[in-house]
Amino acid sequence: MIHSAYDRGETDAVLNLNIDLQTSPITPAELVSQTFSTFASKRGQAASILNACLGMCCLQKIPSYAHDLWKEWQHSADESGIQPDLVTMSLVYTCLLHGNGEMQTVAESILGLAVRTSKKQGGSKRRKSMAAARRKAEPTSAASVESQLQDILGSDFRILQETDHLLIISKPSGIACFHKHSTTAGKVKKGKGNADVSLEEALLHVNLPLSTINSEARGIVHRLDRGTSGCLAIAKSDEAHAQLVSEFFLRQVSKKYICLLSPSVQWHSEQETPILIDSPVSGHVAQSKYRVLKSFDEASLVEMETLTGRKHQVRVHAAEVLKSPIVGDPLYGGVGTSSNKLIQHSGTPNSFFLHAASIQIPFSGGETIEAPLPEWWSLALNTL
Repeated sequence: MIHSAYDRGETDAVLNLNIDLQTSPITPAELVSQTFSTFASKRGQAASILNACLGMCCLQKIPSYAHDLWKEWQHSADESGIQPDLVTMSLVYTCLLHGNGEMQTVAESILGLAVRTSKKQGGSKRRKSMAAARRKAEPTSAASVESQLQDILGSDFRILQETDHLLIISKPSGIACFHKHSTTAGKVKKGKGNADVSLEEALLHVNLPLSTINSEARGIVHRLDRGTSGCLAIAKSDEAHAQLVSEFFLRQVSKKYICLLSPSVQWHSEQETPILIDSPVSGHVAQSKYRVLKSFDEASLVEMETLTGRKHQVRVHAAEVLKSPIVGDPLYGGVGTSSNKLIQHSGTPNSFFLHAASIQIPFSGGETIEAPLPEWWSLALNTL
C-alpha cells in the first residue's frame, strides 16, 4: 500500500495514508527490506519512501517505530547504498523528542551525527566558517545589527521575528541565500561596496549564531531564488533546524507569495475563493492556490499559496499553467521591453516581481509573519 501510494502521489500521498503504523502488520525491518528490494535501482525513491514513513511516525507520534526504522535503515545503508540524509535525521530527531528519556538521548545522538555529517560534506568552506566564528566575540542578536545588515544587503532587509532558536527575515530581491563555493566577490568589504554578498555571508559577518547541520550553508533551512524577496526562516540552532526541516517536509509550513504577472490573468469579480492549480513541476506532483488581487491593463497582481514545495513552483505555475509569466523572470518568459522598464525601479540586477509575502511556522508558535512589499514595487506599480 505504501509503495503504490508513492507511485500515485509521491511522499504527499504516503503521508496522507490512513494507516496506523503502531498496529500495522508490517514491521520496520520488513518495511526497510521491501523498500530496498523493490527500489534497488531507484535509490532516491527508496529514501523518499522511508522518509515519508518517518514523517508518518512524526504525525502519529510513535517514536518507537521511528527508532526501529532508523536502526534498520542504518544497518542496511552500506550494503544497499541508500544513505540517510538530513531530512531522515531531522525526522527521526523530531519524532524521538516525543519519546521517553532514553528516546530523547538517542535523539541527541542523531543530531550529533547530523552535525558531523554536515561538517564532513561541507569540506573546507564549512571548516573556515566555523573557525572564523570561534575567533569572533560572543554571538549577537539580529535586532542589534539590523541597520548594519541593511547597509550590506539593502534597505529592504527586515527582521520580522527573532527568538533564541529562530530568525525570520525579509530577504531583498537580488540577494543569493548562499554561494555554493567560496567567492571573493562575496566578501563583506569596508568602504568599498559589496559586489555579491550572500545572505549567509552577511549573517556570519555580523556574528549571528547559525545552525550547522546544512552542509551547503549555515542557518539556511529553505531557499528563495536570488530574484525573489520576502519571508525566509533562518535556524540559529541545530535543534531548531532539524525541527524546521521536519515541518517543511510534513507540509506544516504555510507560505503565500505575491507576484506581478503579464499578460493579465482572467478572473471573475464574483470569484471569492482561490483556485487550485494541480500541475506537475519537473515531473513531480505540485499544487498551488491562486487569486487575483488587482488587475491592470496588461498585468495582474496575484497571490499564490504553495501547497507543495517544488523548485520554481510559483514561477512554473504562473508561466505554464496561467500562461502569464512573472514580470522580469528571465527563465520562464517574463522578460521584454515593458517588463525591463518596470524592473529598472529595483536598482538591483537579477530582480523580478515575486515576493514571499507571508509564512506560518508551527515551531515559532503558528503566528502568520508578513513581509511588506519591497519599496521599489510601489514605484513600478504606480506606472501601470
